[in-house]
Amino acid sequence: MITENTQDIERADVLDYVKTLNVIISRLENNSFMNKGWLITLLMAMFTGKYFLPNLADAHWLFYAVVVFFWWFDAYYHGLAERFKNLRSNFIEVVV
Repeated sequence: MITENTQDIERADVLDYVKTLNVIISRLENNSFMNKGWLITLLMAMFTGKYFLPNLADAHWLFYAVVVFFWWFDAYYHGLAERFKNLRSNFIEVVV
């Protein structure tokens, strides 16, 4: 929690906290990027398997389910990243 008296906070502590927030944001954005890569990989594997497995050709719902599932994860990571970006900007605004 941000204190009322910001004069007691050391500059090194502020920098460490902001660096920690930047690492968290970077990791969440990397998770989002990796999520998109896995989505493309799975869709290409499913399209390839569609020609070799006749039962998969009739399961169009599976393609939609995979896209929705990965879209949900991507939205989750983006939402968390935005929350941490807002936390970082609010913290900097109060401290500086």
